[in-house]
Amino acid sequence: MTETVRRVRIALVDSGVEPSHPGVRGRAVLRGDAAALRDELGHGTQMAAAILAQCQDLELCVVRVLDELDHCEPERLLRGIDDALEFAPDLVNVSLGVTGPAWRAAFAELVARATARGTRLVAPAALAGMPCWPGAHEGVESVVADPNVPRVLPVQRVVHARRLWFASPTAPSLGALPAPRARGESLATANVTGFLASLRSR
Repeated sequence: MTETVRRVRIALVDSGVEPSHPGVRGRAVLRGDAAALRDELGHGTQMAAAILAQCQDLELCVVRVLDELDHCEPERLLRGIDDALEFAPDLVNVSLGVTGPAWRAAFAELVARATARGTRLVAPAALAGMPCWPGAHEGVESVVADPNVPRVLPVQRVVHARRLWFASPTAPSLGALPAPRARGESLATANVTGFLASLRSR
């Protein structure tokens, strides 16, 4: 009897994904509603391409929280991550965050729910030098952009008693995207997600 191997399942909370993009097409099983499987901004497609450059044949579950702008309200990000958890993913890539300290507790509760389900969030530890949520919380695979690290080989370092991922802020060369607006922290986060997915798929 042949054993069915479960694909690594990643939820991508972003601006959607364009399925026809060469960095995405044929590289993953895409899941998501009609709104999620399109991308006017290009940001989510760029994150997906960076992830899939390191690990293909995934289940990529797409949750859209960005539209024409590269930021969203904190409530929408919270809902988006909550929706992502419904896919029961191994990893949730959140290449954005909220710097307002008033939102710290709400994101802490969300991280605790994800951890209880066996899901790891991957997110930037800071934006513009300020801690951001969910990435600054314990229990998250927190990412710092470091141009001196190879794109396919992020490293963990201990900073102030916390283990942080240091990862390249560069994208793979996989063709042009519509109006790319990715910050260095965004791509670094996607590169860590791709690396962790590749470890899980071995």
